[in-house]
Amino acid sequence: MIDIEKRLARRAKKEAAKGLISDEFVRAQPYATGKEIIIRDDVLPGLTLRVGKKGKVFSYRIEQRKNGHRLPMITKPLGKWERGYTATQARKDAVALSVERDAGTIVNTSARKAKTLASVWPEFSVAPTTKGRKKAANTIEELRYSYKRLSPRVLHTPLRDLVNDQSIMQREAARIVGVHGQSASNSTVRLVRLMYKFANRDRKLPAGHPCETVTVIDPENKQPVLDWHELPAWWRKVQALKNPIHREAHTLTLLSGLRRNDVRTMRWDKLDVKGRRFHISEPKGGSRRAFDLILSRPMLRCLWRVRRAGRVLYPGSPWVFPADSASGHLIRLNERVGVRNHGLRRTYSGIAKNYVGISDADIGRLLNHGGANVTQRYIRASKMGPHFLQQQEAISAALIKACVA
Repeated sequence: MIDIEKRLARRAKKEAAKGLISDEFVRAQPYATGKEIIIRDDVLPGLTLRVGKKGKVFSYRIEQRKNGHRLPMITKPLGKWERGYTATQARKDAVALSVERDAGTIVNTSARKAKTLASVWPEFSVAPTTKGRKKAANTIEELRYSYKRLSPRVLHTPLRDLVNDQSIMQREAARIVGVHGQSASNSTVRLVRLMYKFANRDRKLPAGHPCETVTVIDPENKQPVLDWHELPAWWRKVQALKNPIHREAHTLTLLSGLRRNDVRTMRWDKLDVKGRRFHISEPKGGSRRAFDLILSRPMLRCLWRVRRAGRVLYPGSPWVFPADSASGHLIRLNERVGVRNHGLRRTYSGIAKNYVGISDADIGRLLNHGGANVTQRYIRASKMGPHFLQQQEAISAALIKACVA
């Protein structure tokens, strides 16, 4: 009996030297005392023996490449040694799978079970932020824009492979820069980092993230900010727009300094004419940052004009700035006038500070910026109506004067 065991042990050593996984080799292989041991067959690529503390499992595992790019790894469990599954049978089944692989008909069952960006997105999009706060509707929409820029191949590649092969996201980031620009690529890269961190809460994925080698380049701010003497030329371009709703959207943005999402999602049921305010319920930061926009007389006249135009062009629309879009409201300002939304927001701030003499604190409250201290965060613009209304009237008067000069 001892001679037979010695003979089998010698045979196992010979076959191990050849890189061959055989029944004798598997039988002689001791169980792992710690981390799982993975042994690959050198004769038949893809045939793998995984040795754990309580079992020995055969599997077929192979990497695929297409057009020079690495595809998700295929792993197919074959059988357990303890249940009578032999190395001879494993080799036979692995050969059959290799034929399927060469024919391109093998099914990647492991990729279906593995976490991908596509499988993580539904839960991530509605999950609270890292600070435990509910994501605002506008935030979810912005994240969805970044998510849609990713190619299907990246969305369905297992996250583990994205981390192990950093070149995948390098190529993807370069593709997005070419199609959508550097800013779009930056936001998408940041989204992938956040989603990977969210998916790896259980620490079962590799450390790091898929974009470690992707360089985020902040583009130069090319949005112009208008000074007093530049407003007349901009005003003439706005008045030349044929669509009255677009004209008034530019006008109100300048007079209020509102962000793009706040302007386009304004609804008539939030208007309080008597109180001279417009409630912005979902600004940047979510409902907890909701505020009341103080309305000057020029702003009220602007709202009156756009309501009259909206009743003719889009009767029954609840939006202040309706449009022929899927959402039913304006998506972005007409860029042919040369200044985007945030440029007008900064123009509002500059005129208020430099030509009207409004304090930085008051400008911050009117723009709904976060307060510099606890006291400022306690103050809501609508609770200081008379004071802020006076400031808003002065800013609007200065802006109108500069535009029609």
